[in-house]
Amino acid sequence: MTMKKLTTFVLMVVMGVGAYAQEEEDTEVKRGQWSVGFSLDLCSPSEVSMDDGSETVFKEGWGLSVGGFYNVSLGKTRKWFIEPGVKLYYTTYSSRDGAVSGGDKLKLDKFGVRVPIHAGYRFRLGEQLNLAVFTGPVFDLGIAGREKIEGSRYNASVLPFGDKGDFKRFNFLWSLGAAIEYGCHSFGMELNMGCVNMYGGSQDYSFTDNVMSWTYAYKF
Repeated sequence: MTMKKLTTFVLMVVMGVGAYAQEEEDTEVKRGQWSVGFSLDLCSPSEVSMDDGSETVFKEGWGLSVGGFYNVSLGKTRKWFIEPGVKLYYTTYSSRDGAVSGGDKLKLDKFGVRVPIHAGYRFRLGEQLNLAVFTGPVFDLGIAGREKIEGSRYNASVLPFGDKGDFKRFNFLWSLGAAIEYGCHSFGMELNMGCVNMYGGSQDYSFTDNVMSWTYAYKF
């Protein structure tokens, strides 16, 4: 499934379910609440832009993340909220066959930290059942990893960032998502759209990292 189709699906879920939500005061929601959770991630790098056009260089990859969050409910009805968090993640993807010059194959493994700051609105669907929709910035810092190049001429394995690597350490993404909350449990989908050129080499090339996540969180 392409990133455009995933974006459309998330928007349809947010608008469609939200249209049937009940506008009632939600006294079941705490003013401040900690949660821990994890996600399964679909990593979808964009096409690589060049002077003479663009090309699909990378295949879609996958990833995992775990983290903690603090939800602050706002207003008299407690429907608006702000939720900052911190997540540790692992992500991996590789180049398509024949997409890298010289027939080489490139694979990226990356560990890092993401700091999302979400703002959203909570719709009451029923007793202990809510729909939360949210958006906001996500700050991404790569900590460690490996860029592996395999080819007929040579093989190499280096840190993806810095002088030897081809990727930038810092990323900024914009998040859009929705979650179904039932009691202490939350099940959601989240689209993180990259806003930074992640290619760290020549400025003649550019691409962004995009991440689609299926999430679960437990609230205390």
